[in-house]
Amino acid sequence: TVAAAVFVVVVGVGVGVGVSVVGCIIVVGQDSANFPSIVFSFCELFLLCFVSIHFSYPPFSFSLISFLPGWRRSTQHPLCLVDVKLDLVVCFLTVLAFVTRLWRLEEPSKVVFDEVHFGKFVSFYMRRMFFLDVHPPLGKLLISAVAYMCNFDGHFLFNEIGQDLSSEQVPYTYLRLLPAVFGALIVPLVYQVSVEFGLSHGTAAIAAFLVLFDNSLVTQSRFILLDTMLMAFSLAGILAYLKMVNCKSGAYSRVWCRWLLACGIFLGCALSTKSSGIFSIMFVGLLMIVELWKLLSNQDVPLKMVAYHTAARFQAVCTL
Repeated sequence: TVAAAVFVVVVGVGVGVGVSVVGCIIVVGQDSANFPSIVFSFCELFLLCFVSIHFSYPPFSFSLISFLPGWRRSTQHPLCLVDVKLDLVVCFLTVLAFVTRLWRLEEPSKVVFDEVHFGKFVSFYMRRMFFLDVHPPLGKLLISAVAYMCNFDGHFLFNEIGQDLSSEQVPYTYLRLLPAVFGALIVPLVYQVSVEFGLSHGTAAIAAFLVLFDNSLVTQSRFILLDTMLMAFSLAGILAYLKMVNCKSGAYSRVWCRWLLACGIFLGCALSTKSSGIFSIMFVGLLMIVELWKLLSNQDVPLKMVAYHTAARFQAVCTL
């Protein structure tokens, strides 16, 4: 029931916040320099409490239309009907993902790791200079669009690791913002992909929790790099394909076709960001082969229909 679900959420949040506050009060006086890492650790404990309590209950969601009874019209005016459902677990994980990726994004104010390459490519784009890179251009063009909106003229070339960025008037925080946003979106995408694969909501929440606090993914999300874009586009393509497979309205319906087109577009974006996106296309291709093999083994499905399914997938995914 709704009352039980609300009680579970309140208890989970209360226990997690209480333990976090008490722990921070105890240890922050002993070592104030490690305060961010302390808060980070207790956020993990808080999420563990929440997920463990959520494990025993179905996913809690609410419909916005129930709070807006005046907006509900008769079936003769379907355009006036507003029905929005929110999964509170996904919302909670998404908010935490943005907090962990965007917290003090301006630090360090120096060139880090492969920013020496991708930051330089952005500067080349701003200068209208030709260059050669092993990766496709989409990710670098997206970051360059942010640089263009920030009026960055490409005067700083990111020549070596450790160069000071704050003294050169480089909008590096905004350049790091786009990879950080993509990195935050990975968390709810992992949750949704896990659910579409048939896992329980509790298991999906644990999978998203592991991605949320993975040190390598957090680090990759906070610099001018392309990896988070690649992962987000790949997960979005896989999710779109799974949504298509699990579509309740049937094959060749509007919803089915939209998910298939979205799958091709997202996988195309992944391949256009880094060459390693080809492995995501291969993975989806393997899922397609398995699905088509099941259709082929079904004697109730004519071979002509199997050919139509094969052509639709090839046209949407491979062509796009």
